[in-house]
Amino acid sequence: QELQSMLIKEWSEKDLDGLVEALQVDSKRLDLRWPREQVAAKLLERDAEAGLMLYREWGFVHRPQDGFKPGALEKWARADPGHALEFTMSQTSGELAKLVAGVISKTWAQSDPEAALEYISVELQSSQYRWQMAGEALKVWAGSDLAAASEWLGEAAPAVQENLSAAFVTAWAESDPTEALSWGIDHLERQSLRDAVVGVVTSMAADNLPEAARAVSELEPSPARAAAAEVVAWKWVQGGGADGISADAIEWLADLDRTSLGMVLDRYARSWVQRDLDGIAEFLTSPEPVGASRSALTPVVEQLVERDPIAAMDWVARLPGERRAERAARTAFRRWYHTQPETAKTWLAEAPEPAAAREQVVRAAALEVLNSIER
Repeated sequence: QELQSMLIKEWSEKDLDGLVEALQVDSKRLDLRWPREQVAAKLLERDAEAGLMLYREWGFVHRPQDGFKPGALEKWARADPGHALEFTMSQTSGELAKLVAGVISKTWAQSDPEAALEYISVELQSSQYRWQMAGEALKVWAGSDLAAASEWLGEAAPAVQENLSAAFVTAWAESDPTEALSWGIDHLERQSLRDAVVGVVTSMAADNLPEAARAVSELEPSPARAAAAEVVAWKWVQGGGADGISADAIEWLADLDRTSLGMVLDRYARSWVQRDLDGIAEFLTSPEPVGASRSALTPVVEQLVERDPIAAMDWVARLPGERRAERAARTAFRRWYHTQPETAKTWLAEAPEPAAAREQVVRAAALEVLNSIER
C-alpha cells in the first residue's frame, strides 16, 4: 500500500481525471477498493459534487481517512448551502453523509446561522441526519453569539428544542461548563439530558480532567451520570502510563454508583488490563466494585492465568461476592486447563484442603469444570 500511495499521490497531482478513468476498469483479477477509496477522497477534496458522485458510483459510504482537507466542501457550502445539503442527502449516506453534511452546516452557520437552522429544520425533515446537521449549526452560532442562539432556541418549536438543547448546552460549556451543566440538569430530561451532560463533561475533560471527574461525582445516579462516567474513565485509562492508573482515578471509580461503575468496567476493563493489570486486579478485589460483571472480569482473569495460573486462582478467591468468585473460578480454571491441562489437574488434586469458605467455592467450581471437560 505504501507504493500504491506514492503512485496515487504523484498521478493525482498530475492528472486526477485520468487516474479516475484508469480505475474505472472492471477486472475481477484486481482488488481496486483501496486505491479507489484514496482517489475518491482526492476528487472530493477538489470538486465536492463530482467527488460525492464518484463515492456513490464506487459504493463507498464511509468517511475519508485522517488528513482529509474539506476546503472544496466549504467553498461549495458558501456558494449554495441549500443545494449542497440537498445534493449530499440524495447522493450518499452513512459516515460520509454525516461528515459532509456537518461541514456544510457549520460553514453555512458561520455566515447565516438562523437561515441554516430554519432550512434544515423545515426543508430536510425527512433526513435521518436532520438534527445532527442542525446541532452542528447551532453550536457554531452559540460559539459566536450565545445570547442570540439562546433566544432563537427559546422561541423554536418544542420538537426543535427537545432535539437541539443538548447541542446548545454543549456549545455553552465551552465558555461556562458549570452554568451549562446546571442549566441542562434543571431543564432537560431523558436522552436530551444524557447528551447534554456527556457533551459538557467531554468539554471539561479536555481541559481539566479532575474537574470533569468532580462534576460526574456530584451528579445523581442516572443514565446521564453513567454515560458521563465513561467519558472520564476513558480519559484516565488512556493516560495511565508506566505507573498505571492514578490513585485519584481509583478513588473516583470506587465512589461511583453501581450502575455507573458497571458500565465503565464493561466498556474499559480490557483497555485497563492492557495498561495496568495489577491495578485493575487489586481494584476488583476491594469491596467497592460491586458492579463488576462477568464481561469486566473475564479479560482480567485471562491475563492473570496467562501470567501465573496458581496466583490467578488465589486472586479469584479474594473477589467480593461468592457467585462472582465462582464464575471467575470457572473461567480461570477452564483457561488454565486449555493451555496446561496436566498442571491444572495436578493443582486440583494435590493442593492443600482449602480452609476458608471462599477457597472451597473456588475449588468446587474448578472441579466442576474439570468433570464437565473429561466427562
